[in-house]
Amino acid sequence: MVSLNDIPISATSFDSASRPWARFEVDADNATEALRKAGLDWEVKTEDVKSEYGVVIPNVKATVRTDLPEESPDRVLGIVGDRYQPIQNSDALGFVDDLLAKGGRITHAGPIDNGKRVWMRLQMGDEFGINGDAYTRQLLAFTGHDGYCMRSLQAMMLRLICLNGMMAISNIAKWTVRHTRYASERVAESNELIMGAEQEWEQLTSKLRSLIGQPVYARQYLESVVPPTYIVDKATGLRKIASRGENIRNRILDRLESSPALEGHRGDLYGAYQAVAEYADHDRVMAVNPDKRLKNLWFGGANQLKTKALNKALDLVAV
Repeated sequence: MVSLNDIPISATSFDSASRPWARFEVDADNATEALRKAGLDWEVKTEDVKSEYGVVIPNVKATVRTDLPEESPDRVLGIVGDRYQPIQNSDALGFVDDLLAKGGRITHAGPIDNGKRVWMRLQMGDEFGINGDAYTRQLLAFTGHDGYCMRSLQAMMLRLICLNGMMAISNIAKWTVRHTRYASERVAESNELIMGAEQEWEQLTSKLRSLIGQPVYARQYLESVVPPTYIVDKATGLRKIASRGENIRNRILDRLESSPALEGHRGDLYGAYQAVAEYADHDRVMAVNPDKRLKNLWFGGANQLKTKALNKALDLVAV
């Protein structure tokens, strides 16, 4: 593994305190301790759903947090089928302990939407370099209680050399984690997960390297990432190009031309892709609150935009 001391790093800065997950930092030796320190050591149960007249609605249940009073608006996490069986945070994320033996370190843990989704983040190994940029390998373990999110593990790579470090490339590897009783099965599963993650990290590193030095006409590339959309002019009844897409492309081009983190890559695909990532992580989600920003970065539109941008860049390399 390459150390940061062994690679030349661009003269750019980032503020780790401004990352939306910074307030969820934990110092824990195991998953149970991390959940406790993060305030996630509560349990979930199901209750009947009643109409405004007190009639029990059939075939559905509400998932609720048992640590909050009945009058709390944050108590209800979701509406699920009547056969739904909640899995507690400690059971859903307990498999993380087996990943610590593989070189993992729990760095952060927290809730999204008051606990509808619960996550734990691990750093695997040391920082490493790609053409002077510092990266870390990350695993994001998460579970949900609203009926929409299964227990999963997601591999990410975090680009550190940027304005505030939020260059997450997510949705690269994702597995549904089985809930097993026996230690031998859990160890075998953790080995399988790590092997899968290692393959994805290696492939992603190779993909990013393939973009370096590849010349690109940035505006044409961005039109494939954020294609023009058409609307009907109310005054004339004719179709015209909407201004929103052009505004987004211009903001990304501004990033490409001025960001200190893209020095030396303003004319290649690596820089064009990272300009999209900077826009997605910094400009696109600045107006929302920290919880929504985090959800957007990892599971929402910002993540989808970065994934599309990377795939479009790789398509150009393959031509």
